[in-house]
Amino acid sequence: MKEYEIILDTDIGDDIDDAYALALLMAENAKLLGITTVYRNAVQRAKIASRLTALWNRHIPVYAGESYPEKQPLFRFEKADEGDVPNIPHYIPAEMENAKIENGGAVDFILNTLRARPHEVTILAIGPFTNLAAAIKKDKDAFLLAKEVAIMGGDYTQSVAEWNVLCDPEAAATLFSSGVKIRAVGVDVTQKCTFSPETLGYLRALKNPKNKLLLRMTEIWIAHNAEKGVPPTMHDPLTAEALFHKNLVRFETGKYEVCLTGEKRGFTLKSESGAKIEYAADADVPSFMEILRQNLGREDKTDA
Repeated sequence: MKEYEIILDTDIGDDIDDAYALALLMAENAKLLGITTVYRNAVQRAKIASRLTALWNRHIPVYAGESYPEKQPLFRFEKADEGDVPNIPHYIPAEMENAKIENGGAVDFILNTLRARPHEVTILAIGPFTNLAAAIKKDKDAFLLAKEVAIMGGDYTQSVAEWNVLCDPEAAATLFSSGVKIRAVGVDVTQKCTFSPETLGYLRALKNPKNKLLLRMTEIWIAHNAEKGVPPTMHDPLTAEALFHKNLVRFETGKYEVCLTGEKRGFTLKSESGAKIEYAADADVPSFMEILRQNLGREDKTDA
């Protein structure tokens, strides 16, 4: 299995899939150089990530990044926000308030890491791309030292504006037009990766502290989304596991750009003048769900 040096850029704390992506990176024993957080309340998100990594007894530096997009107003959720400071649904003060995060900024960490390891580091970006756009604007030459940027973002059937792009379309456009190598897994593929009742039952039966916190966060997500009646969907874990299991996702090449105006603002659209990227065309969903179960189950046996 190919080893990747990874910076994880994440909006962990809203949808539950970011937490599972991080858990799977831990279970895969990925060479995770650091974690940067983004959108709405990056500090709370950083503490969530720090607490989860601590359960694996691994010291991985976590940096709070940009909380606000350049132009796009924040999407707020009534159950999650109080006053002017957004609170993140999966932030559990009793568990996470004292979690350690680094003093430095996320953007500087990204750029310094790329300068120190030119053409070696994969940025795994599974949230809005505000941190990455800020890094590009601060020092594009340094950002282009990334080996590649693997993103969960976009819809390459051009049917919807996917969340990570829609939260900050200008940032996504900056990333796409930067010239960095992009490998994208879009919502048109990841939406197939939903938890069945059997999978959820399997997870509820796991006992180790790592999985117990994941399950607690999962139950918060289920309660928060009860009115929608949708199961947890593993957008970000599929993107992460595609790095380690090459046959999980079939990629094709095309030219895409991010629309910034009109009714299709936030769409990823085919364009001859767009960026040439690799994008997911299909995925082996049964194999992916089995890898997820095996990785989390192995952690349960390890701690038994």
